[in-house]
Amino acid sequence: GMMLIRRRYVWRAFLGHAAVILAVTFIPYLGVTLPNLRQMTLTVIPLDTYYSYINYSEITTIENAISASIFQNGTLNWDSVDQLRRSSAFFWRSTHIYMALPKAIFIIYMFRTLLLILDDSKKEILQHANQDELTQLKSRRYGMMQMKQVLKSVEDHQDISVILLDLDWFKEVNDSYGHEIGDRVLVEVAQTLLQSLTDETIVSRYGGEEFLIVLPDTKHDTAMIIAEQLRRVIAKHVIILDDDTTFSVTASLGLYTLTHGERNCIKQACETLNKKDASQSLAKPQRIPSYSSKRVNLKIPAVQLPHDICQRLICMADKALYEAKGRGRDQVVSANEMLAAKNNNIEALYGT
Repeated sequence: GMMLIRRRYVWRAFLGHAAVILAVTFIPYLGVTLPNLRQMTLTVIPLDTYYSYINYSEITTIENAISASIFQNGTLNWDSVDQLRRSSAFFWRSTHIYMALPKAIFIIYMFRTLLLILDDSKKEILQHANQDELTQLKSRRYGMMQMKQVLKSVEDHQDISVILLDLDWFKEVNDSYGHEIGDRVLVEVAQTLLQSLTDETIVSRYGGEEFLIVLPDTKHDTAMIIAEQLRRVIAKHVIILDDDTTFSVTASLGLYTLTHGERNCIKQACETLNKKDASQSLAKPQRIPSYSSKRVNLKIPAVQLPHDICQRLICMADKALYEAKGRGRDQVVSANEMLAAKNNNIEALYGT
């Protein structure tokens, strides 16, 4: 029970159980007579024969007689062990409340110790699953999961911005200074990102020397300012080695902002596609079971974003990051501006 339900409920039940036992034990000393189920005569009728069971007083009389015959002169000899084994007198006396309650407390204590061990193991497993071991940032899987939660809970008038950051020439850092120094660079860059961003921002290590940054409720212009500030802070940060050697790294950033208007267009496109699929399925002849006499209510699911919407946003930011690399690195490129320029070129081409 302590492993399956909330632990505080089990503790309350155990303490309540102990309180009831103690109350039932001491209430008779206050002059209050409580009903005793052992002193009741029970009957059962399996067929036409009545079977009656002896009550508690008769059981006690028989057991005392057996005990008196076994424990002659207050001693127990080997010839009486078999009689003692078949008698229930020793069982009832060995399970008295003053022996059962300490054993129950000890058992609960053992369960508590085991559950603390299980809790520590669970925390360790979740930490390794949700946190990057090197940079202490969120892992890629956990960052994507939180990104999906943000997309589900975002309000209609809010925009979401995604930044994909990649360190420039990081392979040369590993080749020149070693992988240990490369890991140190990743750690210091991760700490720089955490110190420069707010707690609402989702920062995760996307892979290798890439970092994924999700900015909830952030418009494109604000996201561009934040990305440019991150680029400058990383470029100004100096890595100091043990032999007083210093160097710095730069970063390229690709940004994409999903506006509330674009999000609504995606939802409408999904809604249209769902209606089309629903109309096609209704147009097909369907066999209705003859036994179905109840009214069937067809519930249309609420329109949501596509399941791969996170990957689409990251793909757009990755295209902008690739463009930033092609332009010479150490700069911020917006995928929204790239799409706007492409549309302008197409309009100019068709206009001519």
